[in-house]
Amino acid sequence: MFQKNNLLRLKQDVVVIYVTINQGSTMKSSKQVSSGTNGLVITTSQIYLIREPFVKTKAIATIVLNDQLKMTGIRIVEGSNGLYVAYPIDSTNQSESRSVFYPLTASLRDHVELILLKQYKTLNDTMGKLHTYNVREKVGKANHVVSYHDGIKKYTDGSKFYDVHICNTKVNLAKFLKELAKQGYSAE
Repeated sequence: MFQKNNLLRLKQDVVVIYVTINQGSTMKSSKQVSSGTNGLVITTSQIYLIREPFVKTKAIATIVLNDQLKMTGIRIVEGSNGLYVAYPIDSTNQSESRSVFYPLTASLRDHVELILLKQYKTLNDTMGKLHTYNVREKVGKANHVVSYHDGIKKYTDGSKFYDVHICNTKVNLAKFLKELAKQGYSAE
């Protein structure tokens, strides 16, 4: 879980959540070390949740291996087969791109994916309990108005700040509500 002081708002659509996992000397005797990662384990990680509908990248992660090597720009992406971890690439020109870094062994890749995806799902579920929306019909010239709150944004007086999305057709409304549901929003 996370504490309230671990939340930080960079922009209105990005929530930064810092989580520290498996710190200290307990990692030396951990099963993860002996399971084929050659002693490389994640000692610290940071997840930057992206709360923007219709975006495939759901979070950006930064990890520290053995308190010695920091790796940034790791993305958690929603693909057609579910969530996966994508490592950064460097596009030197339009026809060529190359990986900046990536795990060489399957055991290290599995370790990174297991930790980051589990952490993302936990945070997303926790944040989802705070995510609410409501739909209003025939507001002015708009057919459907969706007001949604991410559980974080507030006015200076402490009241909730709602984002607004306008849908003119029921098809667009259904599509938007489906995307909100994917992100863990529930009706008020």
